[in-house]
Formats: sequence, C-alpha cells, structure tokens
Amino acid sequence: MRNSRSRAAVLVLLAAGVTGAAAPATARAATVPRSFQTPSHNIYCVAAHDRSWGLRCDILAVAHEPARPRSCDLDYGHAYLLATRGRGVRGCAGDTVADPAMPVAAYGSTRHLGPFSCLVTQGGVTCTNGQGHGFSLSKARQRVF
Repeated sequence: MRNSRSRAAVLVLLAAGVTGAAAPATARAATVPRSFQTPSHNIYCVAAHDRSWGLRCDILAVAHEPARPRSCDLDYGHAYLLATRGRGVRGCAGDTVADPAMPVAAYGSTRHLGPFSCLVTQGGVTCTNGQGHGFSLSKARQRVF
C-alpha cells in the first residue's frame, strides 16, 4: 500500500508540473528534475524523485485528440506518466512541463532520467521503466504499454 501511495504522490506531483524549483535548497536536492526536449520542440520530458521516481512527458501537437474521460476536467491526451512499476498512463493535466530551456536530445540518442530510459528518434520518443512498461509518443500516434 505504501508503494501505491508513493507512486500516486509522484504521479500527482508530475501531473501538476512540480519540478522542485520553488522548494528550499535542502528539499530541492531530492526533487531536482532531469529533463529534455526533442529537436522538433514537440515532446518534453522530466523525471523527478521525491520518495519515489516519476516521469512525465508532454506532447504538444497530436494528429488526433483522444476522447477525454468524464473524470477529467482538464486537458487530456498530452501528458503521459510513468512510475518505476507498472504501465504508462495518459494524464489529466491543466499545465505542461514544456520548457524551452530544457536541453535538446539528439535524434538517435537514449536519455537516462533516473530509472527511466527514453529513446529519441525522428519518429518520436519511447520511454520505459525497469519492468519494460512505458509509452511511445509521436504526433501521429501515442500508446501506453
């Protein structure tokens, strides 16, 4: 149960766009994000650690908007979340982690953000956790696994 609560807390923090920038210096060390953006400036990813790891990637432009569930009163289908265990999920978010100051990851590179690996290609970004779960994002298609 504790892992579920920790996972949920990290995903909520990432869904809210919390990156630790406003935290005091002593707390900031635990929540310093690791991040990147694609050369197309369409996908932005950030990982943060506060008791457990969480990854959030936002895709700004998609070819087809997914249907928003009734439980989501915010934007849906642009934020993707991943914990160290379990499948990736689409997030319901009213903000974005997109920041033009994030470092640009070259096509063909793999970025390691804490326990997550993200492969950046011209076709999109695929991020996974240690269990092999994650998500693949491109303008044409987004999927969680």
